[in-house]
Amino acid sequence: MTATLMNKLKCMCCFITSPRIVSKRYIKRKFPIDRDHEFNIPVFQYPVGSNKDRRVYVWGLSEHGALGNKLQIKNYRKRLPEFHHKPLRLTFAEQYEVTDIACGYGFTLFAVNSKEKYKVFGCGINTDSQVGCHEPRKGHPLSLVVSPAPIELPLLPNSRV
Repeated sequence: MTATLMNKLKCMCCFITSPRIVSKRYIKRKFPIDRDHEFNIPVFQYPVGSNKDRRVYVWGLSEHGALGNKLQIKNYRKRLPEFHHKPLRLTFAEQYEVTDIACGYGFTLFAVNSKEKYKVFGCGINTDSQVGCHEPRKGHPLSLVVSPAPIELPLLPNSRV
């Protein structure tokens, strides 16, 4: 279609109150469509972190410890924060090299690149052992893991997660 034809383009509004169309109204566009406007919009290119940069930011529902911010929960003695609207820096990622993150309803799993025994850590709701079997006492598993805790997996020592 040509530009002049595009300028004359009309939008049709239909008001339906029954199975048939009752009335039609034609409205002219207030401003003509400019096809070149899309190419003039600025493109933001955010800086890419270096390999040394190990920052992970979390935000959202923190009521059940799924964000892994134990220190943030301890600081609120009177009332626990239910929701974090702004990103918070997770200190766990500074200690380990986090390679992947998986989230579910109320829990978060972190895959880390390390030569240690534990390669996966988790935090959050653990009522159905979503975050692994953490038993401080035998027969009494934790129902809430507030900070990232290691999850035992039957992996070979040199395997990567």
